[in-house]
Amino acid sequence: MNTSGRRAFRVGLTGIALAVVTLGLPIQAANAGESKASSADSSTAASAGAGATASSGSSRSSGKDASAYWTSERMAKATSVPLPKLSAEQSARVQDDAAKAATEQLAPQSAPPTAPKTRSASSAPGGDLSAMSLNKAERWGKAGSAPALTTGRLFFVNNNGADMQCTASVITADNHNTLWTAGHCVHPGGDGADAYYDVNRMAFAPDDDGGAAPHGLWEATYTNTTKGWQDDEDFQSDLAAVEVTPQTANGNLQDFTGAQGYRFGHGQDFSDVTFLGYPAAGNGRSFPGDELYYCQGDTEDASVWFWDERLQMVCDMGQGSSGGPWLDDMNSGGGGYIVGAMSHIDDNDPNVPDDQWDDDHGWSSNHGDGAINVYNDVSKH
Repeated sequence: MNTSGRRAFRVGLTGIALAVVTLGLPIQAANAGESKASSADSSTAASAGAGATASSGSSRSSGKDASAYWTSERMAKATSVPLPKLSAEQSARVQDDAAKAATEQLAPQSAPPTAPKTRSASSAPGGDLSAMSLNKAERWGKAGSAPALTTGRLFFVNNNGADMQCTASVITADNHNTLWTAGHCVHPGGDGADAYYDVNRMAFAPDDDGGAAPHGLWEATYTNTTKGWQDDEDFQSDLAAVEVTPQTANGNLQDFTGAQGYRFGHGQDFSDVTFLGYPAAGNGRSFPGDELYYCQGDTEDASVWFWDERLQMVCDMGQGSSGGPWLDDMNSGGGGYIVGAMSHIDDNDPNVPDDQWDDDHGWSSNHGDGAINVYNDVSKH
């Protein structure tokens, strides 16, 4: 649910905004009303800032079997991806780059969650849906129904040959086989078009609980992120989508698990958002790494500066929760709308111990033009 949040204060910065315009820096246009999902054509996509355009992506080669690679032993030993920590200098760079970027051009885009078609999900979700705020993550504790059924562990091999895992979510898509996650779960960021992690060794285990992978694996066939993440490691653009191939036993992923909806380009202020992930570590605490946890609370703008369009939310999930969905308006059946995905934390104080954070917020990249462009590319691939 959209809330005005700190918009009133941000709008009140009129004098600063006018000064910025005088300097030639763009002002973020107000988002229009919610629109039905539709593909952005190339000319429309090109009108957005270069960093928000979809990159060329990476496709699977024939003759390789990710399922055979990801044995139960490999999955158990996979390292949870460390959550990026931004220093004060990196945070300043993110805001500086955002101030110089082109204002967003694309109309908001959305689609509702969908139910499974080929199986019957358990009727009751886990967690405490009545909780309005949960800043210390708790175990979700209910497999077999959304949102656990639509959330899972994304396994891949990084460019150093290490077995890794992130969190990803099934997202409603025309191809019925699309995942949503963080950009750093498919690409290290800043190393260009040839640096994508090997799609041939990438697989998704939905509804995982305790490392069981109860429904088997869906193998990736195509991944993509934004130009901003691919070329510049821009944390305003740390988001990605993954296309998977239908599974022999269970068919299309979305038909089997259902899928979460999405709202892209609808701002940063949402109330009662549910964030799900598979953390191995967090803010001063440890987690199992193979069990689904969640937080609930409000999201808001990353800062008072209107050009910094990241989202922030108070939650202590860290390593391994990268790519975990931030779900708005989750209903009693576990279906909601993806408005963000876990990206990074701030670590501006070098005196704070490594296992603690100096800011208790988690951060998501802006889910505006970049999210729309990447989604439209992968969902119709």
